[in-house]
Order: sequence, then structure tokens, then C-alpha cells
Amino acid sequence: MEEVARLFSHPAFGAALVRLGGNLLAISEANRACARAIGQHRRYGVAALVVYFDRRFRSGLGPAPTRAMLTGLAQRAGLGTRRGIGAILDVLLHFGFVCEAALPDARSRRLVPAAPLTDYLTAGLAARLDAAALLGPLPSAAGQPDRILPVYLDQLVAPLLAENRMPRQAFPELAPFADRVAGYMLLFHLLALSEQSPPGAPVAIRVGDLARRLHVSRMQVAKILAAAARAGLWTTHAGPAIIWNPEIHHRLRLFAAVELARATCAARTCDFAMQG
Repeated sequence: MEEVARLFSHPAFGAALVRLGGNLLAISEANRACARAIGQHRRYGVAALVVYFDRRFRSGLGPAPTRAMLTGLAQRAGLGTRRGIGAILDVLLHFGFVCEAALPDARSRRLVPAAPLTDYLTAGLAARLDAAALLGPLPSAAGQPDRILPVYLDQLVAPLLAENRMPRQAFPELAPFADRVAGYMLLFHLLALSEQSPPGAPVAIRVGDLARRLHVSRMQVAKILAAAARAGLWTTHAGPAIIWNPEIHHRLRLFAAVELARATCAARTCDFAMQG
């Protein structure tokens, strides 16, 4: 929490939020299929488990990540029902983000993350590190996000397996975004827009432009905005525009600081390991 407090209180935190929102939106625009395939927290969690356990298997630290193993773990971690998790794995396999490889036991096959998936996850980490660079010097490892990714995912997966929660679930205000494709990308974009508006002023939203850039329908964007309004995150006005609930806006800005801190802490941990 010390790192979160440092980043959150930095005078340039608003500028870092603007950069983060822009970075993540650019990733979504450039990676349409991946953004849609894992663009909500259950799908992201299952994808992270595949990458995490594949690395442990290749490092000789655990069994091969088979479909049955990952389905059971993801279910116990609260990522959905067995059928729902199976459907997520089917999506990842269909789009080529995960593939299957043979095992000595011919009755099962291990799941292997493909380059497009690891590249997408690495890009998301690099986006956070790039934004955090506005808030002070980064560890030298920050220039190699591909090397940091295993540490970064470990920080995500460890509490997921031990406590059935992802770090972001400490923020119930995220509920309107978490289970909807493109929800998080939309949230970070709105936080960035808010930093460019006077405090408390309406934040104008261009639904059609957002739908195009997030590769979803206008209806999808409208549903997310409406769900957030029902949850009390903001009030909506003609334009369309939103006016944030100040307390919730503060909490969601803090969530962004947590996201940046997790990236910088992973880079620092990687630095220590490289020097050791």
C-alpha cells in the first residue's frame, strides 16, 4: 500500500491516468480479437491461469496445465461454473490464443498460451509501466516487460488461488464494468477523460466513437453506462455526459493507482532477481 499511496499522491497522477487510458485504448484498437476474447475479468483470469501454470510447468515447478486441471482451479477460484469456464477455454482455443500440446498420457493434452495472448498481456503491462514512468524513476527491469510478466501474473494469480479473489475485487465499484466485454477499457478511458475536465464538471461521452474504438456495439457501451448509473457511480445528462459521484470517482482513481503499483512492484521484484 505504500507504493499505492506514493503514486496516488504524486502531482502528476492525473497525467499518468490520461496516459494509461490512452495506452489501453490503443491496445484495444490494435488487438480487436484479443480484447474481445479476454475483455472481462473472468476471461482475463482464466487466460492468466493458462500463462501462469504453463510457465510453472516449463520451469519444472508443477504439473502440466490440462483442461480438467485449469477448469477445476478456476471454478474453485470463483471464476465461474465448470460449463462457463469450459466456454471461456473454448473461446481462447477458437481464436488461437491458447493451443493444445501432447502429453505422455494420451488421454489428456496440456494447454499452451500462444504468442498473441502473451503479447497482449505484455502490452497491457507495458502500458501501465509507461504511465507509471510519469510518477518517478522506474526499476531498470521496466524496459523488459516480457521478463516482468511472470512476476506480474504471479501477483494476480496468488491471491486468486489462495483467497478466491482478484486484486481488483477489493473495489466493488468495479461491478458494472467487470463482467462486460470492454468494460475495463471503457472505465480507464472515462477516468482519463475526467482528468481533462474541470473537477465536478460533466464529462462528455461519444458513444459511437467509443463503440468503434472498443470493437463493440453502441448498445454494449450504453448498457455499461446505464449499469454504472444504476449503481450510483454517476448521474447521466443530455449530451450524453456523466457527472461522477465524487466518493466513487476517488475510489476508482485509487484502483488505477493499485494497477500502476502492481506493475511497478513487479518490475522492482524482477530487478532484485536479476541482481541476485
